[in-house]
Amino acid sequence: DSFEIANFGKLDGIIIEGREFRPGQINKSTSGLITAGFVGGIVTFHPDSVTAPRYCFYYPNSNPVSQNNQILGIFTWTIFAILLIVIFIILYVYIAHRRRKNEADSTKVYDTIPELSEETFKRIKDQKNEPTADELFLSRLQQIVEENIGKENFSVQSLSECMAMDRTGLFRKMKTLTGLSPSNYIRKIRVDIVSRLLTETDLPISDIAQKTGFSTTKYCCKVFKSIYSMTPEEYRKQVSRLMQAGDEKNISDE
Repeated sequence: DSFEIANFGKLDGIIIEGREFRPGQINKSTSGLITAGFVGGIVTFHPDSVTAPRYCFYYPNSNPVSQNNQILGIFTWTIFAILLIVIFIILYVYIAHRRRKNEADSTKVYDTIPELSEETFKRIKDQKNEPTADELFLSRLQQIVEENIGKENFSVQSLSECMAMDRTGLFRKMKTLTGLSPSNYIRKIRVDIVSRLLTETDLPISDIAQKTGFSTTKYCCKVFKSIYSMTPEEYRKQVSRLMQAGDEKNISDE
């Protein structure tokens, strides 16, 4: 009317290469020797040779020690749950008290604030117009790229180090704020500066490519054309024609 179930496994020191026994492939001989199959082979051992402590299941539960352990476990968990509830109630009361106190203090402050002078009002307004964290991030980002634009080896890794961010975090932040990946952003700044130099200077395209960090003039022209749909030389000529047309129109108006 009762029996004991003893569990054997890798934690008992039985070498089964980290695997578990296969159900239905276990046999016990008349001498008490157990042979069990597992994925990759078989193992033979005698229960009495297993020195590691093992957990036994009893049916029905006639083990008084096990019953005491169950009662002790239930009691421990009950005390733990009660303590958690008490701590939660104390925290809730404390937070509610602090909230009411802060509301009362803020009301007293507002009641005693004198009418603001025009100078004080202007200072507060200027403080509210301070740039946000995202605006400061974009400003710093553009500044770093422009300062290093002439370096051919300035890469995404270089940018992430200057911004003190890991590459993944920088990618996500820039994608959210600019819609561009770091590499595309650097390329866009390079091309923007190329277009400005083409408009404001007479420098050869080879010099402009070198100043903006492009490895070769050919690569500079290729990237520029992919964005502006024309070569740098064509862009410079078009801008020159537009400026001349504008000057002629101003002269005729005068």
